Amino acid sequence: EESSTNGYLLRHIAVLRISKNAWRMCWRILEENTTLYFRHYLYQRRNKHKPVLSRFQRGFFSK
Repeated sequence: EESSTNGYLLRHIAVLRISKNAWRMCWRILEENTTLYFRHYLYQRRNKHKPVLSRFQRGFFSK
């Protein structure tokens, strides 16, 4: 019986390790996607509001 419980534990530990790695991978993929999306979003906003930004910069640099 002991050997079977040990095997069971080992199997569970292996599954936990695999799931931990899978979660890490998922998080990495999510982080990459969110940063890419966020960069794209910021880039689009910057292009949309170029005159506003330049006006703000002009005011900022003239001070």
